[in-house]
Formats: sequence, C-alpha cells, structure tokens
Amino acid sequence: MSFGCHAKIKDLLILIQHKRSNISRKLTIITRKEKNNQLFHDLIDYEKDLKYFFKESKNLKEKYRGKVILIENEEVKIVGDTIEEVKKGASELGIDVAKSVVEFIPKEDITLIV
Repeated sequence: MSFGCHAKIKDLLILIQHKRSNISRKLTIITRKEKNNQLFHDLIDYEKDLKYFFKESKNLKEKYRGKVILIENEEVKIVGDTIEEVKKGASELGIDVAKSVVEFIPKEDITLIV
C-alpha cells in the first residue's frame, strides 16, 4: 500500500486500523454447495471492486490525488478528504464500508511499510 507524503498521519493510521478491523480472525470455507451464501457473494463483489481498483489505479491516481475513495460495483461512489468523510457518505447512501474497497490515493508516490 502506498501513501502520499502530504497525507495526515492520523488519517493513515485510521485507514490502516479500518483495513485490519475488517479482517476476520477465523477462516471460513465456502463449498460449492453453499454458493447461495451471502458471504460468498460479498467476497466475489469485493474481489471485483479490488480488481477494478488495481486495473484503474493510474486513472484513479490522476483524478483523486490526496483523497480517500470508496469503490462499489466497480465504480467510485464516494470521495472524501478523510476516512471519516467517506464513512459518513457511505452511511448516508446505505453502503456497508466493511464490504467495500476503501483506499487512500497518495498525492505523490511513496511507500510506507507497515
């Protein structure tokens, strides 16, 4: 994950905390028989949105430098200056942040090792 050098440390830590809090501590195995399972569909949707983020990362970086974005259904739905703004916007639109791709787009390319 890379962050801009002008990003506020507090916002970066909140984003990292958000990412880690969404990682389940237990492993869930979904068999082919359970494809009606909502978790299965949520994971497929998340994977599609994550692939969209990586595929479009160059365009997204140019358009949303220094912003936090939320991607749902392979499109940017919410843009904010902070994770709190994005969470508020998601709440207003009825979007579950825990099931969405939320990323900070750096102003400049640097690497932060966490």
